[in-house]
Amino acid sequence: MDLPTDISKPFFSYGIFKPGQLGYYRIENYVENKKISCYVNHRLLTRDGLPIIHDTKGGSTEGALLEFKDGKEKKAYQSIIDIEPDHHYKWGTINVTANREKEISANVLFGKSPEKGSTPTDYGNYDGKKDPLFTDALDLIREIIDKSRHFNLEIKKIFELQMAYMLLWTVLERYTTLRYELNQTPMERIYQLKDDPNFCKVLKEVVEKKRTVFRSDNPRTRVILDPNKPKSAINYYYQIRSNIVHRGKAIYHDYDKLFLSINELLTITEATIMRAFSLSESE
Repeated sequence: MDLPTDISKPFFSYGIFKPGQLGYYRIENYVENKKISCYVNHRLLTRDGLPIIHDTKGGSTEGALLEFKDGKEKKAYQSIIDIEPDHHYKWGTINVTANREKEISANVLFGKSPEKGSTPTDYGNYDGKKDPLFTDALDLIREIIDKSRHFNLEIKKIFELQMAYMLLWTVLERYTTLRYELNQTPMERIYQLKDDPNFCKVLKEVVEKKRTVFRSDNPRTRVILDPNKPKSAINYYYQIRSNIVHRGKAIYHDYDKLFLSINELLTITEATIMRAFSLSESE
């Protein structure tokens, strides 16, 4: 995606780049002034879990108007297009109403072909904290863990725990999609967690000692969980996920590792997500 035609214009953010959202940290150092609770006369939609607005007038969407520092506009807009997929968005200009002042012309990311594959929203204000994967899904995972604490070889409990672990990875993939570059592969985004200070901090707090797991497709190869090596920890938790898919009849032997891993990874995931939103809100 190219830069907008006029980078001197402010940016109307209605999605992940709003203050308080997961992508704001990428541009915060370039922001000179921000106006919250601004509105445009365009509809808010969602597609593939991402917010988009329609390029024709109608409806109302709330967002923030961000003015960038002199000389930093190009870097700010480059940071935006580095993360946003160009098959979803296109640049345009839009009239923004801020605090009952006269309309201000701003750059905005319209949805490409907004009617295709999108879903209308019943709200006009995107808030990633309310994403069902960050709320209902995490609650469900916790409920399943609580029901699985007393294992007595019930195969259904193992299956439920396995499903919960797969759902937890879906949550992680959703978080890293919104936090990092959308144009990367899922594992490229997941690996960026190794550089997240809070992820690393909580990892050290919840993992008491090293342990290993063997690959189901190559039993001679082991993967080590080391709380001081975040990338190896990510590989370990991912190997548990892979073994769920491929292990078959050996699932009984994996219960202890699975139960310990899902508890650890849930704690790490919840803390990482909560901290990311908290930091963005305080900036």
